Amino acid sequence: MKRLAELLEEKKKLGGNGLIDCEPPRIDIKKARYYMDRLEKTPESGSNEDKKAMVRECVDRIKLAPEARRIEIMYRIPGSVMIINVAGGGFEPPTSGL
Repeated sequence: MKRLAELLEEKKKLGGNGLIDCEPPRIDIKKARYYMDRLEKTPESGSNEDKKAMVRECVDRIKLAPEARRIEIMYRIPGSVMIINVAGGGFEPPTSGL
């Protein structure tokens, strides 16, 4: 219980700094598994264009610091594996003439 209280306090602090401004993304497990299989197989058998497309889908940005001899890579969750709620989704279409 103590650890939970510590984590909630830390979340509260981070939220106040604007670092946490939304819920974590929802992932479709089946799509994620398919994506991971594709990610593993593309470097072996895919074309260069396929490989580039996979990198573009996974990498948000690359920051180079040549003086420090560092490369910082920021990744993102590919949109193809996320569950996206569409406004109005789940509602029946309007019925006319009733």
